Order: sequence, then structure tokens, then C-alpha cells
Amino acid sequence: MFAFASSLGQTFFISLFVPFLAADLGRTETALAAVYGLATVAAAVLLPWIGRLVDRVDLLRLGGVVVAVMLAAGLAFSQARGLPVLVAALILLRLCGQGLMSHIALSGVARYVARGRAKALAVAGLGHAVGEGLLPLTVVFALGLWDWRVVFAGASLVIGGVLAPFALWAVRGRRRLRRPARPSASGGAREGRPLLRDPRFWALAPALLAAPFIVTGLVFHQGLIARGLALPPALFAAGFVGFAVVQAPAALIAGAAIDRYGSRAVLLVHLLPLAGGVALLAAWPQPWAPLAFLLLAGVTNAWGGLLRTTLATDLAGVSRVGAARSQIAALMVVSTAAGPSLVGLVLGLGTRAGLAAIALGAVAVVAPAVFVRTSEP
Repeated sequence: MFAFASSLGQTFFISLFVPFLAADLGRTETALAAVYGLATVAAAVLLPWIGRLVDRVDLLRLGGVVVAVMLAAGLAFSQARGLPVLVAALILLRLCGQGLMSHIALSGVARYVARGRAKALAVAGLGHAVGEGLLPLTVVFALGLWDWRVVFAGASLVIGGVLAPFALWAVRGRRRLRRPARPSASGGAREGRPLLRDPRFWALAPALLAAPFIVTGLVFHQGLIARGLALPPALFAAGFVGFAVVQAPAALIAGAAIDRYGSRAVLLVHLLPLAGGVALLAAWPQPWAPLAFLLLAGVTNAWGGLLRTTLATDLAGVSRVGAARSQIAALMVVSTAAGPSLVGLVLGLGTRAGLAAIALGAVAVVAPAVFVRTSEP
């Protein structure tokens, strides 16, 4: 329920209202994109500091505060008439919705479930997939009936005022889920080591952050890629349906694999689908290639989403999973911010040559991870 409710602050949801907001405020969509980017970076800076509270306070109380702030931010966004209110609302929506709602959901599951943790995380993460599949169509239908401000306020009240509180009510008696975890006796000296001071993490980080960096960069430049490969841009737009649909089964498969073989084993192979999809675009720029690329990128995206939580648990232990996961999330935002610029430079070498270089790079960044041992069973 919390993973689903995080949709209120997700890009796919907010972007549906941007054309209407731009018209009301007399701003261009490009200008609003810059404001949105700055708000996202501000939220990413705050996330590690607030996200570590997951390890220290009752999740029921923390969740209640986050839901209340998210609801207030959603209502403020729906009534924004100027930039100050809009910026404040966007920062809080990105922080509480996209950031903390997902963070509480996945960190809570990670520390509550020991056996079969990755499969449990995959099931919890289905809330994201349901939101991505259900809400855009619902919003488009509603926008045909009501003003966008009414629709966004209504969505805020339903998600933040009904669904999320119901989720909190459902866990009120689960004290082991709610209270902070203690360092395990079996964790040894490594249990609880700060993630950013752990050399193992920095060896794994290139492989862990490569997927969001590459996917964001390539999606941002999809028009340039389409022109360079002489393909209709609409093929990429259609392929995003496959990108969304494939992630749910891919996450369930990855969850079973992580539980059986460990996070590091899946990390070593999780970039192969993405690299294969990029290579297909470079080698065979046929009409089916964008769909194949986005399907394979969706597989890698689903696997990477799970790995960011399971590796945080393996490296930092359940007692620090909240702090570790929020730090990884902040680094991921930095990687996605850098992706469009750096991927654009590589594509400047020539579309097909640039795609081939990106495919090889996706494989190469895994090399340091081969020599890393984590504290997983």
C-alpha cells in the first residue's frame, strides 16, 4: 500500500499535470522541468538525513507523519498559483512521496522478513507497478471530466487520506515491524558499519548505479537516437508499455534468485539484459529494436530496484538498512541527473558507435564487483 501510495510523488504521475500547470502559471514546460529538477535534487539531499529515522523510530509514527506531509503537499500543489508554493510542494512531494513512502515500505519489509527477504521485497514493490499501470489511465479519464486541480486534490485525498492511513492501521499490531531493529549477534564487526565508509560498497557502486544512469540518459535522448537510427520516435513511446509490464514478473524472478544465490551473484548479471538491448539497437536498428531494448531495460530496472535494498541489508545489516538505503537512493538521483549529459556526449561520437560503447561500458562496470564479498548468508 505504501509503495502504491508513493505514486503521488512519482514523475510518471506529476508529469500528467505539467501541461495544465504550465498553462495556468504562464510558464513553459521547459521552465517547469528545471524547477522540477531542482526540487528533485533538494529532496535527494534531504533523504539520507530523514531516511535514517527508519532505523531509530517507530515506523507507524514515522509513516503517519510522512503521510500527513505528503497529503498537505499534494493539496498545496493542486492549489499552487505561484513559484514559491509550487517549489515547496514539489520538494515535499518528491521527498515524501517518491522518496520516503517507498523507503519506509521497502526498508520495513527488509528488516521484518529474514527468510525469503528478496521475494517479499518483490511482492511489496508490486505496488509501484500497479500504480504505474493503473493511475495514468485513471487520471487521463478524470481530466476529461474535471479541472486538473480537482483531479490532483482528489488523488491526494484518496491516496494520502484513505489508502496510506489504511496501510498504517493494518500494521498497528505488528510491533516487530514497527520498532527499530537491533544489530544481530551474528553480524560481527561488519554489522552496522556506515555504508559510505565501507570499501565493499564503493566496489559495488558502479554496477549498482549504472542502470539508472544509462536508462535515464538513453530515455532522455530517445528522439536523438530515433533520428540517428532512422526510426520513428513513436516506436520508443509504444515500447514503454513493455518496459512497465515486464518489471513485475522480472522482479519476482529476481527475488527468488537473490534468495537462492545471493545479491552479489544477481548483481554480476543484472546489467546483461540492458547491455544486450542497447547492443541490439546499435547492431540491428529495425522497427522491433526499440521494443526489444525497452523490454530488456525493464528487466534490468526491476532487478536493480531489488538489489538496492538487498545489498543495503547485506552490507549495513538490518539495524542500519534505512540509513544505507537512503544513501543509495541519493546517489542514484545523482547518477540519473548526470545521465542525460554524459550519455549525450557519448552519443555525439555517432549514434551506433555511442550505443555500442554504452553496451560495453555496462558490462565493464561489473568488474570490481567480482572480487567483493558481502555479509549475505
